[in-house]
Amino acid sequence: MDCRKIHLMAADGEKYECTGQNTMDDGQGVLPVLAIGEKTGAIQRLVQRLLREQLPVIHTYSPTEAKKHAEGQNAIIIADIEFLEARHLQWSDMTENSSRAVWLLLLPSGREDELADLLCRPSVFYALRSPWKEDEVRALVLRAAERSTLLQQQQELRRQTENLQKRLLLKKKSLSETRALGRLIHSEKMVILGQMVAGIAHELNTPLGVINAAVSNMSHHLRELMQSVEDFKRAGMGQADLNRIIEVIEEMLSALNGGQRRSSGEIRATQKHLMDILEQQKIRDSRRVAKDIARMELSEYTDVLLDLSAIYGSDTLFTFLTHCNRIISSTRDIHLSIEMLIRIVRALKNYSYPKSETLELVDIHSSLETAVVLLHNKFKHHIRIETHWGDIPEVWCYPGDLSQVWINIINNAIQAIEADGHIEIDTFQTPEYVGVRISDTGNGIPAEIQSRIFDIDFTTKSRNEGTGLGLYIARQIIEKHQGSITVDSVPGQTIFEVLLPFKPAS
Repeated sequence: MDCRKIHLMAADGEKYECTGQNTMDDGQGVLPVLAIGEKTGAIQRLVQRLLREQLPVIHTYSPTEAKKHAEGQNAIIIADIEFLEARHLQWSDMTENSSRAVWLLLLPSGREDELADLLCRPSVFYALRSPWKEDEVRALVLRAAERSTLLQQQQELRRQTENLQKRLLLKKKSLSETRALGRLIHSEKMVILGQMVAGIAHELNTPLGVINAAVSNMSHHLRELMQSVEDFKRAGMGQADLNRIIEVIEEMLSALNGGQRRSSGEIRATQKHLMDILEQQKIRDSRRVAKDIARMELSEYTDVLLDLSAIYGSDTLFTFLTHCNRIISSTRDIHLSIEMLIRIVRALKNYSYPKSETLELVDIHSSLETAVVLLHNKFKHHIRIETHWGDIPEVWCYPGDLSQVWINIINNAIQAIEADGHIEIDTFQTPEYVGVRISDTGNGIPAEIQSRIFDIDFTTKSRNEGTGLGLYIARQIIEKHQGSITVDSVPGQTIFEVLLPFKPAS
């Protein structure tokens, strides 16, 4: 049904209007909302609120109309239990007889002990105790509508995959079936991306926050650095001393290409060594001077720094060098953060890139790294991932599809590890194949279901964990590459092994 304006008639002939493009139960728009309750008061105000937000609403306060609309209606039903009981309507029977509806029940105060029983009913989405707020109900209506839409999409996806299975049993893969598998892979990919999007956003936000802080620090220390330069000018610094300071700064700049920063333990050890030397030379404030030299990794220039300190004062010299060091450190932080952003964006691009219809010569390690980067936020706090890359050649494959295989297997491993654990990824080769072995320390797969985990109609996942098609899709992709995938699992260790030919036959 496609209409620009919906007229909704209450039992006594009172009319509400809702304008907008969202229609009733057309399978694409927002589900209609049926409000059952008093003609005046809180329910009536709630109806007016929902109507103002362009939601299609029916408000009925007639027992006959309430029962009529509730039965067989694919709708979100907001029902005041006290109102129903006062009119001798059995709300428990109504919820059971309207399996297509999503119920939001408004419970009178003093009956909190009924909440557990209410929420166990399949058609009851939520139950609110009185006094409830309009914003609460509105939020629940929107959540219920989203849930209903997702369930419909999941049912449709399962229906499509069941049809695909029947076709696969009747004949060999044809071009149309290959495209159907591609659509299925794409659907799974979008589901996985949807699950990962919050984590990826967090992963992007971390380096962006570092860059923002580093830029702020650089601005501050550049201003302070100019003041230190003026102090040197007033002290009459000559060209020879200026050249010595430039040499020290160049040494500090070389740290940008020096890899990781030293640990605090290493800095403390250097500081102690320097302090012993400075105390022997009776240098004033030797502890602070040793700390500054060690922190800036300038121990090789100790004699130069002591000479300059004697001329211009240690406070002036080390204040200047501290500003230089902070600017250089901020530059290094920006560089490392940009590298992290590049890795994440490259992984997203590789994963979401449109499926190739032709084989490509690819490094398997690259597609495995894409999976690890995209899933990083899901495991970084409690799971350690170890990679052992073998000396393997590039293989001819469909790289986007293979990334989906690794993500599905690794994601299952993450979900199987409830506490701390680790995942190992190994690559190797045989005379005919390149192999990938992914093992985890999770709960394991019961022996009685191991033979079924690659079936299209089998899943142990809850609704919140995905479509349950991940391993089925993984096997289809590997078989398309004329390879194999096997599993060996006991409690505490599950191993998936994938073998891929160097180049599939035509």
